[in-house]
Amino acid sequence: WTGTLASTSVVSRVVIYNRSDCCQNRINGAKVYVGSKYCGSVKFNPKQSVYTVHCRNAIGRTVKVVQTNQHMTLCEVRAYGGAITSLTAPLKFTGATQRSTGWGGVAGRAIDGKTSGHYFKGKSCQHSASHKGVNSWTGTLASSSVISRVVIYNRSDCCQNRINGAKVYVGSKYCGSVKFNPKQSVYTVHCRNAIGRTVKVVQTNQHLTLCEVKVYGGSIAYRMLRG
Repeated sequence: WTGTLASTSVVSRVVIYNRSDCCQNRINGAKVYVGSKYCGSVKFNPKQSVYTVHCRNAIGRTVKVVQTNQHMTLCEVRAYGGAITSLTAPLKFTGATQRSTGWGGVAGRAIDGKTSGHYFKGKSCQHSASHKGVNSWTGTLASSSVISRVVIYNRSDCCQNRINGAKVYVGSKYCGSVKFNPKQSVYTVHCRNAIGRTVKVVQTNQHLTLCEVKVYGGSIAYRMLRG
């Protein structure tokens, strides 16, 4: 059985209402998928008529229930999660923080909408206080979102190689790192539709200077999902 949602969505759980007048054990082992992602299976309990399968925020537009070598009877299937507005739209930060500040480079400069890479003329890049230990910058979005990619604008007037190896996270999920290219000033790190409300850039034993950070994906409207 396959149900189609109104739009691509984040699905946290699927709730199945089993038949109650007969043959309840037929539901045992039924597998649940969101798109191509396997969520889990139903384990029959004679005292239970409603089963919840957690999908760990799988992303898709279809919910499928599969049973093998047995009749399948579903009396109701409900999906809970959030509809995604887009997977490619620019997302807006509401604020930013950083572990330390040097040379007047406050955290908010990296989300001021200006992409100038000249630190002193543009006055639009954040800057850490030290090149030792761990330096980090964190931007906060208005709400939990699906993030497809993070775009970083590097400093261009000096010290461009400092960006090499900077790691990008969405929430606690690691997206990837920047590989410095002397002919490149803008870097894209793909996050494979990670879900979170914060974007963090971490650099170790080196100054961190970000002249702009942009995020693309879609916000999530959490509710019971409908076809």
